[in-house]
Amino acid sequence: MLVKVAPDVLMQELEEEVVLLDMKGGRYFGMDEVGTSVWKSLSEDGDVEAAIRAVESEYDADAATIRQDVTELVQALLDAELVLPADASA
Repeated sequence: MLVKVAPDVLMQELEEEVVLLDMKGGRYFGMDEVGTSVWKSLSEDGDVEAAIRAVESEYDADAATIRQDVTELVQALLDAELVLPADASA
């Protein structure tokens, strides 16, 4: 699956975490260290599989757990409209 960052989302990195601001909805979202890794990977190329591989290479955890957690995070980002399906118009 490919996604893209929504056009109304601003990102600010604070130490090892990221804060996202949804300008359209006026909501803030905080990402922990792992979420930050996923966000950075998605911001670069939008490839969810690449984000999963990036987390697998950075963290010592079960591959199935990582896949499930990243997939759930991506779904939450889609639900909050912070990312959009790559084929969606902006």
